[in-house]
Amino acid sequence: MSATDDRPATAQDRTYRAVIVVLVAALAAAAALAVWSFLRDPGTERGSADSATLADLAAAEESARDLLVDMTTYDFRELDDEYAWLDRLTDADLRARMEERVADIGEVITAGKVTARGTVERSAYRANEDGSVTVIAFVRQRITDRSNDGRKLEEQWATLTMVRDAGDWLVDDIELSDVPQPGGRTG
Repeated sequence: MSATDDRPATAQDRTYRAVIVVLVAALAAAAALAVWSFLRDPGTERGSADSATLADLAAAEESARDLLVDMTTYDFRELDDEYAWLDRLTDADLRARMEERVADIGEVITAGKVTARGTVERSAYRANEDGSVTVIAFVRQRITDRSNDGRKLEEQWATLTMVRDAGDWLVDDIELSDVPQPGGRTG
């Protein structure tokens, strides 16, 4: 043993030991608090909610895109099966207006032996405060009838308001706008 071990502890030694004990205890408490914060971080929960929300918004956009493709793709030989997309409209007035249009257009499609293939070229969505989602899409439709061989091209902007109904995204409103062509025509 050294001579320093035998000497009695001074007030200064006791103070140093007390400071060390307090620092070790503070460090242990800070570590425990950090672990507890990491495990219970509301940001982690918020991050999961944000991911779920983004996935939900993407599902609304995908549902809108699917409906637009179904709406703009048809064949005069199988016209009865071409209007299943009407079941994805929630608003009764909108559905009645679209059914009316479909009946008129169906006669023209059959008489002209028309087929069409629609594609959604681009789309974007925005979440609304009421829980609905607005989807804006650029739709291109290639139309063939007995007088042409697929050279007619229709382009439109579509704005859809998507709402949740029994877990599915359905259309509550739809607005179609023709794209102006050179020379001021639309089509």
